[in-house]
Amino acid sequence: MYTPLSAISNIFSSGISFIESMYAKHGATFPSIDEPFQPGPLDEDKALSETIDRVIAAAAQLIALVKPAPRATVEHAVSVGQV
Repeated sequence: MYTPLSAISNIFSSGISFIESMYAKHGATFPSIDEPFQPGPLDEDKALSETIDRVIAAAAQLIALVKPAPRATVEHAVSVGQV
């Protein structure tokens, strides 16, 4: 049975595989979150950018899918009152 969660999982899996293969193909390593941003040789690659965008969208969709609506409502209400 194909579910929304398994569809998101497939987007993550295929997207990450593609991203890693592109970096390996160019002899580069994926940037570390622990290092300051540095422009890289693959920044202008259209297919890579589109794949990264799909993974980001899937991550947002995953959060929306698994977060219970009451929790999302409370978190939003609390955040609106903060400056």
